[in-house]
Parts: sequence; structure tokens; C-alpha cells
Amino acid sequence: MEIVLARHAQPDWYPSDQYQTNPPLTALGFRQAELLGDHLAKEHFDLILVSPLLRARQTVAPLLKRLGREEVVADWLQEIRDPDWNGLSRADVTAHYANEEMLSIDERWNGLPGGEHIGDFVQRIEDGLIDFLSEYGIVHHDHEIPSWTVTSGSAAERATGPRVLLVAHGGTNGVISTRLVGAVRAPWPWFQIGYQHTTVGRFRARPTNGVLSFMMTGLETHHLPPEDVTA
Repeated sequence: MEIVLARHAQPDWYPSDQYQTNPPLTALGFRQAELLGDHLAKEHFDLILVSPLLRARQTVAPLLKRLGREEVVADWLQEIRDPDWNGLSRADVTAHYANEEMLSIDERWNGLPGGEHIGDFVQRIEDGLIDFLSEYGIVHHDHEIPSWTVTSGSAAERATGPRVLLVAHGGTNGVISTRLVGAVRAPWPWFQIGYQHTTVGRFRARPTNGVLSFMMTGLETHHLPPEDVTA
């Protein structure tokens, strides 16, 4: 199995300097999405899933059009739920994030006041990933080193297919990435493995001694010209 993660393109969070929830893409974001579509349309995917949020759906749309495929939304891929900040200025929102970054590690698990608890968010994404992989006979185990095993078919078969593309968000992809490779949880999954806009991350399953490991094989932004790369 190969899991390919892509982050959405650049969203328009602050039209007229006021924050909006569930924003569409910027003009640059639509261009990034087209370039991502050109890049990934050269590959075969057995399944493509997308977050329900607008920025992710607009990002995957050019690829689906090139492939002649219908959109398939997976609710579990949704990014962390922010507080209701509609109408706040960019400066106010920036101050909220700055205050959060001053907290201790334990306090940061609480997330932003009025938003989703980061621990709950991480658990929600991990549960979604575990449920998704269980459909392919891949089961998660919380040993000293978190690992995966298979319940049906041979490990070699599970390691060779299918190929799945998940189009989601920086936080969502960060949690999925760290869980796949067995990294330690932290209250800042956005920065453990950094996904810039339309970054593509690849994880390939390989069997070792009865255990199925996921190896990270790269983070890609080369489909974008340097001047179009945004965080």
C-alpha cells in the first residue's frame, strides 16, 4: 500500500482583513491547485478522498476533472475546528495564536479557547486513520513502538497496494504522518512534519518480521515554481 497525502492550496482567510471560516482559495491557490492536478494526474490512484472543507475540495477539483472522477468526501479528514472567529481582524487572530504559543506543552493540548481540544483533534484523526486502514486488513497496535499488522492476505500483498490519495490539511496530514511512522504525539502536529500549500507526502508500506511499517519516502513541492510556494 502507498498513502499519498496532499495539503490544500492557499486559502483566502482574510478578505477585507476580516477572518472567515471555511474560506475558498485565493487566485494563487487556484493556480497551485491546477499545478498539483497536472502533477498527480500522471499517477494511478485506486482511491481519492478529500476533506469536507471548501479549500481542500477546490484543491482536488482540477485533478478529479483531469481523471474524470467524482469527488469522495471523508469527514474524518477535516482540520481542527477553530473558534468562531468570523469577522475578527487579522491582527486579532494573530494575537490569539501568539498567546497560544506562549503556553506550556501541557496547556497547549487544550487548544484555542472555544475551539477543538488538540488532544481530541489528534484522537479524531488517528481514529479515522485506524478505521480506514482496518478496511484493508491493516490493524494498529500501541506497543512501545506503535506499529501495524495485517489480519488477512499476506504482508507482501498489503505492501503492494492499493494506492490512496488523501487531500486534506496541515494539521490533519501532520497527525496522519506521525501516526503512520510511529512518531511521538505532540500538541503541534502542523510543525512535526511541515506541509506547505499543495505539498505532497508519500508513505509506502513494507513488511518486516510480521510487522507492516510505513516508510516516508518524501515531501514534494517541485510541481510549483519557487515563487508560488506558500506556507
